[in-house]
Amino acid sequence: MEFPLVSIIVPMYNAAGCIARCVKSICAQSYKSIEIILLNDGSKDGTLSVCRALAAQDHRIALVDKPNSGAADTRNQGLALAHGRYVQFVDSDDWLAPDFTEKLVTAAETHAADLVIAPFWMVYPKDYVEHTRPWEKALGTVLRRNPPRTRAYGYLPAGVYTGQEYARQLIEKPNTFYYGVLWNKLYRRDLLAGHGIRFRQELFAEDQLFNTEYLRYVRTAVSIPDIGYYYLQCSQSVSHSRVTTADILRLRRRVMGLYKSIYTELGIYPETRAAILRSAFGENEFTLPPLDISEADDADEHHQLTLERVEDELFVTIHHPMTKDHYISFIACLTGDKLQLVKLYPEGDASCRFKITGAGVLYFYCNRHGLMKAPDFRAAARHTPSQKLHLREPDEGDREQVMAYREEFL
Repeated sequence: MEFPLVSIIVPMYNAAGCIARCVKSICAQSYKSIEIILLNDGSKDGTLSVCRALAAQDHRIALVDKPNSGAADTRNQGLALAHGRYVQFVDSDDWLAPDFTEKLVTAAETHAADLVIAPFWMVYPKDYVEHTRPWEKALGTVLRRNPPRTRAYGYLPAGVYTGQEYARQLIEKPNTFYYGVLWNKLYRRDLLAGHGIRFRQELFAEDQLFNTEYLRYVRTAVSIPDIGYYYLQCSQSVSHSRVTTADILRLRRRVMGLYKSIYTELGIYPETRAAILRSAFGENEFTLPPLDISEADDADEHHQLTLERVEDELFVTIHHPMTKDHYISFIACLTGDKLQLVKLYPEGDASCRFKITGAGVLYFYCNRHGLMKAPDFRAAARHTPSQKLHLREPDEGDREQVMAYREEFL
């Protein structure tokens, strides 16, 4: 396979506390043919100095320091500097799995795709404070909001789609992050440049407007099943703290007009008209169910898990149904003499994350099978790719130690 250049664009504003994790995850990509365009949008903290140190360690990083002009103009400047066949966007407080770019490019090259889309992890920080708008409270009995927990989201089954097929799928869930954001997608730079697609200066939803305009020119789209992007929820972001219900409805009416125009061009407006009219009131990931990873083709019925480590965080997902009769009641991560324990509940989430340093061992307590252990896993490396493991019976010494902890914690 040819290894075309990918331009990865990262706008930054006051990101000193998180930009190193973000950029290091990009530099660590298994796909090496990348240029990393870091754009400091007039930060007032130490973002620039952190990025200068990072740029000194990797020749693929191009660092731009510019006056503050907002995310839209900053991304446009990044597009003007890009040289790659493909364009990828990353937000400064997020991070990538080590093989994410490789998976996107492989799909694009294999199928001559104009767009590649992937599911993602929504990660909530421990200090996350949710801001619920009045209309969301009013609909609380109808739309049950997801509690703040790390979850995977994706709505398009893996496969290759024509532009019309992709548009039909999108309009069923038009307001989701999955379809609306930039960072879980790969774009063709020649389409962006050839059609003058750029970001508009808006209070919010610049991503959705950009993607909606790009939709006009998508002839082939590919959905991949691999989850490689970690999106950190921030309760202080513009979309959470400064956007009113009126702002949202105004924007959605504008987008509705765009959909009507684009879907008419695609020849599918009559069949999608009802969905377009409903689009102003569609749900998103805060109320929609998360991705059921247990539906993966190679998932076993019981006791399989996915593990991935990024820096000092370990992400764990169980791949068997959590029912009232058969469930994992807790996950324990033992590093040295320190044990972290997360309780799980029947019919609830089967995922969690741990803060770890050095090596660790994972234990699981099943209400049917008792204590089990993740075999041959030592989380010593700073980055480990997503891997699936089967649980097994632990050694007797392990059992005594962890069960003693269980009595203490539960």
